[in-house]
Amino acid sequence: MKRNVFLIIIISILFAYIESSIVVYLREAYYENGFPFPLKMMAVHTLWVEIGREMATLLFLAALAWLAGKNLRQRFAYFALAFGVWDIFYYIWLYVFLQWPESLLSWDLLFLIPIPWTGPVLSPILVSLALINIATIMFILDAKKRPPLQLTIRDWLGEGISVGLILLSYFWNISRINCPEELLHYPWSLLIVGLILGLGIIYHRLWEQSRSKKSLLKPEG
Repeated sequence: MKRNVFLIIIISILFAYIESSIVVYLREAYYENGFPFPLKMMAVHTLWVEIGREMATLLFLAALAWLAGKNLRQRFAYFALAFGVWDIFYYIWLYVFLQWPESLLSWDLLFLIPIPWTGPVLSPILVSLALINIATIMFILDAKKRPPLQLTIRDWLGEGISVGLILLSYFWNISRINCPEELLHYPWSLLIVGLILGLGIIYHRLWEQSRSKKSLLKPEG
């Protein structure tokens, strides 16, 4: 497991380099003045190529996780780790190449599938850190040969709401995507509540599992 985690981190960092280098070429072709909103529209053919690239990225990370994991739980953990590391280093490499983003609050067009996602750079970084955190918990449980977290139907519903709130924060400005950056408003409350809810469920189940184990080990009388 340690070897797989190390290799996935390295591959994700290298793949982030490849992804960010493409943005360097896009900037030279379309965005000579940087990436201020509203973003200049690229050619339709190039836009479809970009959408295909995003889909290929997700499939690449999923295939990487599938090869590394032995079951669905491990594969999810490896995917969460790969996606989180890739996304964070994508922005690190962009800053190395272009000195962009100027700050963590700079706006970015985050994703195009199925509709454009927008938000400050800090927002996907926080999500990526949360994914890495969840993956780490799952790896530690496996390494210590402890049973996986048992999520109830209510827990899964809560996780679904968490994901929905985070996605809603990214879709919030879909009707105003052509506005200047200073006129856009990012609903941080949706993101923060979504992250707290999602991580809170995981940590609550982890705490309950730990408490249950201690009660079983406690001698009677």
